[in-house]
This record gives sequence, structure tokens and C-alpha cells, in this order.
Amino acid sequence: MKKSKPDAIDESMRALVTTGFELTELKTSGAAFQYPDGLEAWEWMTLTALQRGKARADAADRKRREKKR
Repeated sequence: MKKSKPDAIDESMRALVTTGFELTELKTSGAAFQYPDGLEAWEWMTLTALQRGKARADAADRKRREKKR
């Protein structure tokens, strides 16, 4: 798994990563963002990138657990 600790994130990407986490938390709590004007383009991209990364990590984790069975 790639490093995801705050100190391992490049400083130039820190704001994007933080925004992605914040938007994901809001969405998980029930917030809805009207497309396309609800967020800036870069905010949509950070939200999408984080969701895709989480889906890939979850799939890899499921695959790893299935192998152990």
C-alpha cells in the first residue's frame, strides 16, 4: 500500500488531499453537491480521486482476505 500518512504527502498536494477527505466526510454525512456548479472543478476531481482510490483499496483488501480463506 502506498504511504498515506500526512507527513508522507507532498506539500504541494496537501491541500488537495485535505479537501478530498473533507468533501468525502461531508458526503458520508449526507451532504449533496449539485453538479456541476456545487463545487469547483478541482474539488470534483479530488472527491472523485479519493473515492476511486478507496474503492481500489477496498477491492484489494477483499481480495487479500479471500486468498487467506
